[in-house]
Amino acid sequence: DTTTNSIRIYLRSFLKLNVGSMEKEAFELLPDDERQCCVCKTTCYLSAVSHMNEYGKCVCLAHVDDLVEMCKEGSLVDCCLRYRYKLSDFQLLHDNLQSRALAYTEWKIEVKNSLDAPLSARPGIDDLQRLIEIAKEKQLRSPELLLDIKEAIGEAEKCAAAITKVLRKKKARPLYGRSQRRKSERRLVTVDELLEFADQLDNLACNIPEGQLIKDLIANLNGFKKRVVKTLCLAEHNIELLQSLSNEAEAFAVDLPESALLRMELKVARWLAEVSEKLQASRTTPIPLATVRSLLDSAPRATGGHPAMMKALSRLQNLHDNAQKWEAKAQHSLQTRPTMKALFLENLLHEGALMPVSLPSVAAIRKALERANQWTKDANELLGRDSYPWVAELETLASKGRSIPVQLDGLSAIDSRVGIARSWRDRVSRSFLKKT
Repeated sequence: DTTTNSIRIYLRSFLKLNVGSMEKEAFELLPDDERQCCVCKTTCYLSAVSHMNEYGKCVCLAHVDDLVEMCKEGSLVDCCLRYRYKLSDFQLLHDNLQSRALAYTEWKIEVKNSLDAPLSARPGIDDLQRLIEIAKEKQLRSPELLLDIKEAIGEAEKCAAAITKVLRKKKARPLYGRSQRRKSERRLVTVDELLEFADQLDNLACNIPEGQLIKDLIANLNGFKKRVVKTLCLAEHNIELLQSLSNEAEAFAVDLPESALLRMELKVARWLAEVSEKLQASRTTPIPLATVRSLLDSAPRATGGHPAMMKALSRLQNLHDNAQKWEAKAQHSLQTRPTMKALFLENLLHEGALMPVSLPSVAAIRKALERANQWTKDANELLGRDSYPWVAELETLASKGRSIPVQLDGLSAIDSRVGIARSWRDRVSRSFLKKT
């Protein structure tokens, strides 16, 4: 309105000077030097007065008097009023400008409300993109606000891409085959990194669909941890339940401390089940000593002093140590000279039979006693004949007796008789087989 009134005042004062002509001019299309006031050097945009006979003499409405003085006749008859808009055009320009200003104000308020919205009312990425499209459509100029919107969208898209990568790894995580698991082994995201993702989501200026997936994943992890703690507090661990929890931990594709703990507890539970099965079977069938050694060697390590496992290890170790002591004693008894009595070996065999462990030397002692009994039987039969036995028969019997690792009561008597017979035979040979 102020500009319009000023123009009216200038025009009224100018019309009193009897201007020669008027014409509409698009000043924005002229070079700057052709629309510059020759008095104040101001660039004219809306109106100017120029002399038709003197090219280059152009003044603004404020310096019309100066132009009159420049003219030879001191009048504006040869001058032309050049104007950009009619007075009726200014109202339309004013309305358009006011409309654009209102549109900008509304857009600015919407941008501020969107970027500063509370967590529950934050817009989505599409909503922020729509604000950029509105600015382009309506040609709203605000570099700072547009930069804020683009930065907000960029941060949200970056966070969404990181979350998508984590979730894609979760879906691609194999649950079978150790070799295949090694091939696809990659660094897993940690729980702390997930919590950082959640904090970043809260700090974003807009909501992203992937954000709810991360929050659901964290909620599921918290529930999973509670179930793990509850399961590990049980006195007896269920192998199927531990396996199910371990598979669930693998399916999360998150670096969980509980994963290693569950794997270890699962190993312990399986080992304890195997030990219990073997010890239960030992009541009817002794366990081979090699099996006891294998169970001791396959015991899981670094279990944090698992009570049930320590008890089973202690029992197995006692069985192993007692079996080793018995084996050493049995081997010594079978190899020592002079040989042990049959009663001692029988007592040793009875002691080994009471152990729930299958001892290798039991069969050797039992076979030695069987050979000793058979030898005694053969000796009694040979010496119990009505006729004297042949020396060769006694020598064969004595040779068999000396190979048996058991002290034989009749062996010394047979050796004595064989010695007497050999001595007599030697004397007879010397007497009757003398060389002539």
